Amino acid sequence: MKLAFIIPTNKSKEEESLREKLFFHMEYFLKDKEKLDWKLFFIEQLTKKPLNWGKCFNIGAKFVTTDEEFYNYLVFQDIRLHPVFDNNIYNPIDKPMHLGYSYIGEEEYSEDLSSEDFINDQPLYQTFAGGSIMIPSNLFKLMNGFSNKYWGYGFHDDDFFERIKILNLPIDVKYTKDTELNYIKLNGQTSYAQFTENEVIDGLFEDDFTINVKFKVDRIPSFDVSKDNNRCEYQLICKPGFHSGISITNNSTLKLNVFDSKDELESTEIRIQPKIWYDVNWSYDRDNLLSSFYVNGRLIRSIKMKNPIKNYDKCPLYVGVGNPKGKQWRSYYEGNISTISIYKKYMDALEIDQLFNYGVESFTKTRGILPITYIPFKSGYKNMSFDMSKNLNHLQLIQCDILTGVLKKATIKSTPYRKHGIFRYNGNIMSDYIGKKSYTNNKNNYKILTETVNGGEPVVKSDGLNNLRFRLFKRFQTVGNISLDKAEILSVQL
Repeated sequence: MKLAFIIPTNKSKEEESLREKLFFHMEYFLKDKEKLDWKLFFIEQLTKKPLNWGKCFNIGAKFVTTDEEFYNYLVFQDIRLHPVFDNNIYNPIDKPMHLGYSYIGEEEYSEDLSSEDFINDQPLYQTFAGGSIMIPSNLFKLMNGFSNKYWGYGFHDDDFFERIKILNLPIDVKYTKDTELNYIKLNGQTSYAQFTENEVIDGLFEDDFTINVKFKVDRIPSFDVSKDNNRCEYQLICKPGFHSGISITNNSTLKLNVFDSKDELESTEIRIQPKIWYDVNWSYDRDNLLSSFYVNGRLIRSIKMKNPIKNYDKCPLYVGVGNPKGKQWRSYYEGNISTISIYKKYMDALEIDQLFNYGVESFTKTRGILPITYIPFKSGYKNMSFDMSKNLNHLQLIQCDILTGVLKKATIKSTPYRKHGIFRYNGNIMSDYIGKKSYTNNKNNYKILTETVNGGEPVVKSDGLNNLRFRLFKRFQTVGNISLDKAEILSVQL
């Protein structure tokens, strides 16, 4: 295991002293870790602007993940933090992991302390991802690193956690209580479902609509399109031919494909994981030619189309298959599908959020918006699951089993995965961290964070490792006057 610690720093006597302290502490702290190949990389910003943490982190990652010198794990850390107890926080991981759970100010530190003294500690705030965070190098590259836009204290770490959520990398979700749900199990080979009352959905694409589905895949499709176009994706719900609808691809993405009246394709996607329940919405505004894609109540992207959606006329609406009668792109779904509801209305972000948080039946009571089709898989007869909207648009099941399971309903806030790392802070933690939580003097950074949250994946892909600009001024292996083999300084101009 090769582990690179990347630490932003300024050029000053105080920072030189902090580098030296951190190095000798880490050398002692990691002395028994024989299987750990580690090194500290101090990224020294020569620019007189306030420290750009995200850009320094990106520069460090760029230098330590070359073909000649590849570190497969990265730790992004504040120079003032010294780990105190060995809680195996630097063991291999497969997801982004926040390490800085507990902080001890210099005035609180004592040799008599043990890790048990911090067992009831809480993070500075629930979504806090600053101080020290560890991530596999491949995932860091996938998420395009940190934003380069943040100067000075504030929000670069919050932005990083937003990127983790936007790209659907693993996050820790707090659950309230178990919620029972019914669902159909599809085998990926022969099972699918089809709506029976075509009059309800024949003209669905000719006006505003919203489609809502809950699903969980057992595994990601095994084949890519070059090997087998029938098994390279799972269709969740779609109109066949030019398949307009929602699917799961071989690239581990949940994808919305929309063909317009000129057979031109518009699409958007987001990474997902198997064995996790998701709630997805596709909402279409006919007048404004807008297709909006939501996952778990959060907007992924709104697509501004050039033309209306393709007219599918009397084409059926399938669930769990692309086209069971076709020779190509059959795309049978493997996994579970639960509640399906369809509305003859374009829903805004607030309505989607409420539908996700409260469910179809509570949503209809509070908002008065009734579905034209509602399949909760609660009642049926033989191979039919009944439409509870009273529009008789029942769902015919072909080789599907109806089962009952448990969906854990998440609270509104998700948090980073954490190890209970305990750190001593060299400085005044109250003023440096807790006192600056509000960042009242850095409104520009707050604005940038808002742009990331609202802009989603396109913003993440446009700002990070791929547009990193800097000049390396000097690279050397001394801390103060001491030559070292476990530490390196990169002086850079931004």
